Amino acid sequence: MPLTDAGKNTAATEVGAAYTWLALYHSDGSELVGAGYTRIQYTPGAAAAGVVSIPATGPFNVPSASNVTSFGIWSLQSGGVEGGKEPLSAATGAYAADGEFNFTGGTITVTSA
Repeated sequence: MPLTDAGKNTAATEVGAAYTWLALYHSDGSELVGAGYTRIQYTPGAAAAGVVSIPATGPFNVPSASNVTSFGIWSLQSGGVEGGKEPLSAATGAYAADGEFNFTGGTITVTSA
């Protein structure tokens, strides 16, 4: 049974509430570590048509030699459960030294067949 927009909004709201920590990943799929990197908590937007916005968030501390290619949502700041992962619109390229990354925003989208 396909979900209505109301059903999609309920699901998107619940996912947004359960996974409020944003993480960054290397091109090999592993989460960044070192140089003071930590997941950052965000407040999800209101659901509309099954979509919840993830606002611009940061800065993240990024260790040298990191190539940030994707972001993910997690249930906790450390450990926890990963709720999803998405490629960035453009990878950063390798950081020559420790630096910072500002996430420019994204979405959580619930679809139904």
